[in-house]
Amino acid sequence: MSTTQRTTMPIMGSSLLSEIPLAMLAPHEVHALRNHGQTLERLAERGGISTSEAIAILEDRSSRTVKHCIENERHLMNKVRQWSTLTIGQRVEDLFLHRFRGFAGLDDDGVLSPAERADIIDHTLSFEECSESREVLQAMNDTQLVNACYWVMADYVKGQG
Repeated sequence: MSTTQRTTMPIMGSSLLSEIPLAMLAPHEVHALRNHGQTLERLAERGGISTSEAIAILEDRSSRTVKHCIENERHLMNKVRQWSTLTIGQRVEDLFLHRFRGFAGLDDDGVLSPAERADIIDHTLSFEECSESREVLQAMNDTQLVNACYWVMADYVKGQG
């Protein structure tokens, strides 16, 4: 097994896409487990997923409800484009709402890449509402870090209204 962290999910059988960012799927890993009984990392190791399986995971649906067709390949391409334009705050919100909230049975550490962790820590520290030091944030696991950032952003929004 490789010691480098995977950053993409191979897309099998597609004429338009060969891979998508794994971080895009990470907030929906619980759905990958439901659909396939395997983690995203394991699915990637085994060769990847199809376009319809990727859409099903991203939309928290059964993979049987999404057909494989060129329209869905285009739909997935658009989802990748939209995701790539999200701000770090929007990604934290997506992670908080879809990945870390209410799924305590999953191993929540190691979901974020080192670069994502650094971005989330910098983003959290950019708010005066953050009472934690960089060292405290760095010592948090992925779940704790996303939750801390989410609640700092929520405090900021409350103060704006």
